[in-house]
This record gives sequence, structure tokens and C-alpha cells, in this order.
Amino acid sequence: MKAIPLLFLSVAAVLSAAVARAENFAACNSGIEAEQAGNYPLAIERATVCIQTGGLHAASLAQAYYDRARAWYLREHTDEALADYGNALNSDPDFVPAYYARGGVFIDLGQFERAEADFTAALRRDPAYARAYVGRGTALLGRAALGDAERDFATALTLDPTRPEARNGLGRVHLRQGRVNEAIADFSAAIGLDHDYSDAYIGRARALHRSGDFAAALEDATRAKNLNPDDPDIRAERAQLLDLTGEHERADHEREGEDAE
Repeated sequence: MKAIPLLFLSVAAVLSAAVARAENFAACNSGIEAEQAGNYPLAIERATVCIQTGGLHAASLAQAYYDRARAWYLREHTDEALADYGNALNSDPDFVPAYYARGGVFIDLGQFERAEADFTAALRRDPAYARAYVGRGTALLGRAALGDAERDFATALTLDPTRPEARNGLGRVHLRQGRVNEAIADFSAAIGLDHDYSDAYIGRARALHRSGDFAAALEDATRAKNLNPDDPDIRAERAQLLDLTGEHERADHEREGEDAE
């Protein structure tokens, strides 16, 4: 085998070191620390410095845009978050977390078809991504494609049986299909996986309400309210259940946003 001249080895090593030094992650790292501390304006500022001056390669640039998008979203600047998730994907079209996160934003906006497209893109690149199946199932549920949603939630559970949101999703599908007993079992299983899961408690409350067990439904709605006291849908369900159990004054207080305990 012909020997490689030492000169070329030295040049290659120098070039490799130069490339490694070209990326400066200091501002990116301080931005992540700021986000973790809840200082989202500083996180955005530091991520911007990193993007503009860090000399980042495509994959690193995608991560930096993704980090800034997350900070924008936590500040409730949805348009800026969506733009940066798009910037991340322009930098690296195979950056799966950006598809997943942008899909979640579209879910929040009620743009279910766009959410479905993003979760599908994530799954094409990572077919074992259980959370993306949950996300797509949620988008399909939003479009009332109940059979497809059920398959995605079930697939998520096959991939990761410990995901409470997948079990909760199945409960929502089954309740919409009128399969009340199955829905109750699903919500109970979700609660078993996460005892502080307000969505599962209010889901089970609705299923128990449908079954006619108003007292048990009220108990679950109260648990959901204690976990998430500002959710208007939880308060509305609880007010209705208070009426059904004869506690009309407390129901009125609940509707008015007052403490109905």
C-alpha cells in the first residue's frame, strides 16, 4: 500500500481543525441556558447572535433556528416561531424535531391538515417516532378521521406503551365513536401512566357523564380543575355536572369563574 505523504496528513489535520473551530456555539449555549431559566427574550437574543455570527454549518444552523423558534413559541409569538421552524427545515430538510414541533403549533392553531403533513414528514424520516404518531393522530382526530386517528394512537402505544397521551387519544376517539366503556378504560389507563394528567381526568369525566354516572364524573372534573384551574372547558363541564347533581348555586359560581368548592 502506497504511503500517504506526511505533508498531506498535516494539511488535512489543519483543515479539519479549522472547520471544527469555524463553528462558535457560545451564544447558542447561553441562549439555551436562558430559555431553561425562563428568560425567553434573552434566549432569542443569544440564538440570533449565534445564527448571525457563529459560522454554523447547515445541521447546526437548523438546531439554532429550532432553539430560537421554541423560545418564540414560549413567548407566544406564533408567527415568528413558525418562521424559524421553516428556517430550520430550509437549513436541514431532514431535521425531524422541527417537523414535530411545527406540527404541534399547527395543532394549536387548528390547522390540522398542515399538522398532519408535518407529522407525516417526521415519520417518513423516523418511522419509530412514537410521539409523531400521537401528533398525527391528534391532527386526524381534529379532522374527524377517527379510524385513521385510532390506528396512529394504537401504533404509538405499540412503539411505546408508556405514553399516556397515546392512551388518552384512544379514549377521545372511542368517546367520539360512542364506545363509552372503552373510552373510560382508556382514560383510566392514561391516568395510571400519569396521575397528574388533567386531559385524561376531564376525558374520563365526559365519558362517565355520558354513561350517567354524574357523581363519579364530577369527581374527575374536580381533579381536572385542581390540576388546570384556568381551563374554560373543564370549568364548563364541571358546571354542567354540578347542575346534574343538584348543586345549582355552585354551578352558577363555576360558570362565573368563581370558586365553586
